Amino acid sequence: TGRRKTEKKATLLEQKISYASLSEQEWNLTHQLGIDWVKWSGLHEELSETRRMSTTIQEIIKTTDKLVEIGELAKNEASLLHIELAEHQVEIHQLEGEIKSMREKLRMHLGLSSKAPMSLVPSLYQPRTTLNSHGLESKNPHLRRLKLDHDLAEKKLKLEIQKQYPDLKLGPVFESDQGQSSIGFTGGIPLPILNSNKGQIAKARAKRELAKTRYQAEYERKKGEIAFQKERMNSLKSLSSKIQTTLVPIIDRHVEETRKLVQLGEGNLLILLESLTRSHDAKLRLIELTQKQSLTNLNLFHLQGANQ
Repeated sequence: TGRRKTEKKATLLEQKISYASLSEQEWNLTHQLGIDWVKWSGLHEELSETRRMSTTIQEIIKTTDKLVEIGELAKNEASLLHIELAEHQVEIHQLEGEIKSMREKLRMHLGLSSKAPMSLVPSLYQPRTTLNSHGLESKNPHLRRLKLDHDLAEKKLKLEIQKQYPDLKLGPVFESDQGQSSIGFTGGIPLPILNSNKGQIAKARAKRELAKTRYQAEYERKKGEIAFQKERMNSLKSLSSKIQTTLVPIIDRHVEETRKLVQLGEGNLLILLESLTRSHDAKLRLIELTQKQSLTNLNLFHLQGANQ
């Protein structure tokens, strides 16, 4: 009936599914490493910006303290800068702690001990990618495994169909009658031969349809996810460009003008402090948008998969 050949093919498919599952786990782990790397790099960018803000406030404090000494500025107004500086120093301490924790998480992903030497360079670099859903079924590890699951279900259905026709069994036989021994061959067909294995065929067919539906549904979902991530990337790039070319230059110019007036004893310290805060927030927002772009790029790459 050809059952042995089908059973062998099914076993080989099961082996391929095992390898595909390992490949899928490795792909997911690599993706998680990328996500945590981007988060760690983003924390470094935030720390750098917060330190820059802290340094700027310290420089302004030197000027305002002198203005307080000569009576050009009220002491309670100047103290606002000291409060702002203290808040940023607390924020710096918090970011440094988060960076250390995330660094240990990266070690864990890489399989390194806490004492192993490790030199990491933070980066939110985004390689140019041209991703689409073409060839998705052969590149995405999850889809590749689901396709193998469907192929295995096909083979098992074929096997159950082949079981409708029982194999002719041939083999040696040894007999002994009143001390006389004889050797020969026997043959037979297992009974019953008329049940057609309908129950097992129905179950195998249902499993095949389920595997097919799972594969098709996941394929369509991933195509939709790729389209969503692409649209998200375009939106993030547009917003980032808008902030960088319009909002940040205006705020920075206002900060510089207000700072010069305060140094001359003619400006309003509260306005300067508000401008500095807005500048800091805008630059943190840019960092956040860049981080989101990197994460979106990672998601696209993870969805697309790679040639195996």
